[in-house]
Amino acid sequence: MIPSWHERAKCAGDLAFIERVEAVADNKRRAAARAACAGCPVLTECAVEGLETSAYAVVRAGVWLRANGQRTRTADRHELVAIVASARARAVDRPDRPLSVSA
Repeated sequence: MIPSWHERAKCAGDLAFIERVEAVADNKRRAAARAACAGCPVLTECAVEGLETSAYAVVRAGVWLRANGQRTRTADRHELVAIVASARARAVDRPDRPLSVSA
């Protein structure tokens, strides 16, 4: 079952999304991923999914999850954790807009 938040993602229905990021040179891929997801309304949900799965060579929440080595995958996961932590901090600051991560 596909989580309902997927439908609200900036990349929803964009079948060429990952291909555009992959087409960029390795040293610019992380910036391309970040730019592709900038302003996405479900960035936090996407980051949580990235943390809950073992997917690699994909973009989650503007983070290119690399396949090459444990050290890089750990660094990528730290970026996702930071995104979720930031969203939770904002939710504490704004109790009228609670963080919702739902399926």
